[in-house]
Amino acid sequence: MNKKHLTIFVMLAAASSIALGVIAYKAASAQLPLVKTVSQYDWVMEPTSEYAAIEKNGMEGNYFTARVNGDKAFLIDEHGKKLDETETGWIDGYGDVYTFTKNGKAGCKNLEGKVLIPPTYDYIDSFDGGYAESYTGYRHFAIDTEGRVLYRTPDDEDLQFNQISGRYFGENYRGKFKVIDVESGKMVKEWNEAECEEVWCVKPGLYLARGGDSDYFLDENFEVTFDGGAYEWGAERVFSEGLCYVEKIKDAFPGDVPAETDKLPGYIDEKGQMVIEAKESLYGSDFSEGKAVIYSAKKAWVIDRTGKKLFTKKMKKNLAITGSSVDDVFTLYVYILNGSVFQHGLVPLYDGKKMGLADEEGKWVLEPVFDDMDFVGDRLLAVEYHGKWGMIRV
Repeated sequence: MNKKHLTIFVMLAAASSIALGVIAYKAASAQLPLVKTVSQYDWVMEPTSEYAAIEKNGMEGNYFTARVNGDKAFLIDEHGKKLDETETGWIDGYGDVYTFTKNGKAGCKNLEGKVLIPPTYDYIDSFDGGYAESYTGYRHFAIDTEGRVLYRTPDDEDLQFNQISGRYFGENYRGKFKVIDVESGKMVKEWNEAECEEVWCVKPGLYLARGGDSDYFLDENFEVTFDGGAYEWGAERVFSEGLCYVEKIKDAFPGDVPAETDKLPGYIDEKGQMVIEAKESLYGSDFSEGKAVIYSAKKAWVIDRTGKKLFTKKMKKNLAITGSSVDDVFTLYVYILNGSVFQHGLVPLYDGKKMGLADEEGKWVLEPVFDDMDFVGDRLLAVEYHGKWGMIRV
């Protein structure tokens, strides 16, 4: 190779190296701001692999349940300080009171350490309206905040018992579902199990019943309302700001739902009227600050109370209404999408792969790099990042 050709070859090689270096630098630089941004977030609790989740537990103030894989959980504050430990995988609470366990039994105490309900139960659920469901063995109880037993069920493993709302509890036993008023001890309503197998509260004085092949609404007297229409089974929904996301089955009634159904998803008002249609949607969040998030297979969009779209984001990966297991679908709908609720003009959003925090215009405030994200307090987010849980102030 002569000197001229050698010079040209060296120049081309140098140019190629520079070009490749620039490309590599740009590629690396593109990743640096994101990593740097995450490290510069206002972490009030640094991510830790110790916990499987950090969740709200019903207590007032910044007190949370930090679940550990297995039957164990901690009560922590917003900085991650451990205040107490339980032998079960969950801590429920109200006010400054929370459940605790000792020698395998559950009770309740306050933040000062005063025991309000001695640990005599296998489990105590969260309190609502001054009452809670508890059980020991196969016998269930309705108790008040002082630990007094207002109602007890037979000791039978085939019996199911749950709190509907406040003083109303549901008992599913021997082919019958009963609504019990534990204050009076009287039965309010009874169905055959085929007609009703579960009831929960969607707003004070309005309930949703599940029976047979669909859901349907009940009024304050537990009588069928909203023209007796049938609704698709789904996550337990509630009314928020006067609206509730549903999937109404057209021309169908409980016990009379055709095999091939035509569903109309959207938001109904407190009279049962469909006021916002959301065709092709898979999920609609609760309304907060006058806005809600709707997810379809290929995109997510935010609406106001009139149904007007404020912004839309495409999914990086299509959402599916079925998955490899029921747990996968449950996790997606209940734990991931359920966190899409506005607070101070900010909302956690799922992009099909990860979660981030967006503002009212759809701009990312926290990049979508998180596995899970939920507001657990005022301007306080619990997030999962690379398998570790922490809390960020926004």
